[in-house]
Amino acid sequence: MEFGVQQLQLGKVLSNKKNALNALKIIQASGYDGIELNGFMIRKSPWIVKFLTSMSGMPIKNSGKMNWKELLDQVSLKVFSIHEDIDTLEKRLDDVVKEATLFQTHNIVLTGLYQFEYSSKKEVLALAERLNKIGKNLSEHGLTFLYHNHNVEFVHVTPDRLAYDFIIENTDPDYVSFEFDSYWPSISGVDALFYMKKLGKRQKLHHICDHGNLSHKKFMTPIISNEAVELGTGNLNLLAFLKQDQENEVEAVILEQHKHYLHKNPIESLCVSFDFISQYKREQKLFHSHQNNH
Repeated sequence: MEFGVQQLQLGKVLSNKKNALNALKIIQASGYDGIELNGFMIRKSPWIVKFLTSMSGMPIKNSGKMNWKELLDQVSLKVFSIHEDIDTLEKRLDDVVKEATLFQTHNIVLTGLYQFEYSSKKEVLALAERLNKIGKNLSEHGLTFLYHNHNVEFVHVTPDRLAYDFIIENTDPDYVSFEFDSYWPSISGVDALFYMKKLGKRQKLHHICDHGNLSHKKFMTPIISNEAVELGTGNLNLLAFLKQDQENEVEAVILEQHKHYLHKNPIESLCVSFDFISQYKREQKLFHSHQNNH
């Protein structure tokens, strides 16, 4: 199981090629194995994409103007996957295949859907059919299609069933796999570990982030605000998630802290998160060494 960083985490520093290359070198030096790219960051994107990501606190700066193949050729980071929007996947399949070949990756991930009615059973079932078709088309080119969740999939479609249940159960395992993001269900009050177990080996990748409070001063009220924080500094049961990743034989665990970076610095933030990963890897190595000696 390897570890990587989501390209979006670098967005804030991607004002020029020099900063982008420096960020990639730091990712590599920190110990990460690879990166996950976004279609809207490796090519020029419509202004609305730049506007929406910026409004969400995740600007992409000048990323789309850079030659990411050229940048990645200067480091030894793998490309675990590429995120693509559903319109591109359905209408520009050849372009997706070319980019996958260019970056030597076999995983294509569906990024989030906008203006979609996840509480409608009819709409969710129709989406499942679209996912099956996309996955089948990608499989014919040797590519694996993965669905990535946010928190909107964890709304109720029926009193006892969530949209995510319908997506899992109505997609073909031969054509649709999953990149599970444990952060979003966790902060929605949903048992992320339950869904990781339900996905099993259909879960190929894992988006990981921690969740905790940002204040270390006196608390003015009994209610505090919690947000995304560096791995190991929050309250999520990350070790249980990573253990399940191993059981699911996940290819890579990918850090995506959405914002609220330590000292407002996403590069410093990802380095701190890798301290947690390093400790986890050391403990795993010691555990397996102890097991082998007995």
